[in-house]
Amino acid sequence: VLAGNMEKEPTNTAGKTKGTGRSHHGISLPRKREKRKLIYMIRHGVAVHNIPDAATGKLPDQADVRLTDTPLVPYGEQQAQLAGKKVRHDLKQRRIDMVVSSPLT
Repeated sequence: VLAGNMEKEPTNTAGKTKGTGRSHHGISLPRKREKRKLIYMIRHGVAVHNIPDAATGKLPDQADVRLTDTPLVPYGEQQAQLAGKKVRHDLKQRRIDMVVSSPLT
């Protein structure tokens, strides 16, 4: 989870931030009047195509069309549930501005 403005602000010779922004270790923090952006980057949970073969230890052939949209394994389901709880909790007081999703293929 990333939040805030990560661009560096100019500093003077004493290392203090010029202007009205606040700085912490060279990373500018949002000014009080600015709204911070919260970005969630979530990857899928562990699924069948992520599990090595028990006999060979090799991962399945990712080009195998049977592995398109494979189900989550129990641990992957747990990961998805925990991610959902975290996002729901964090977003109770926030408005969602944008959702970006990659296609399945």
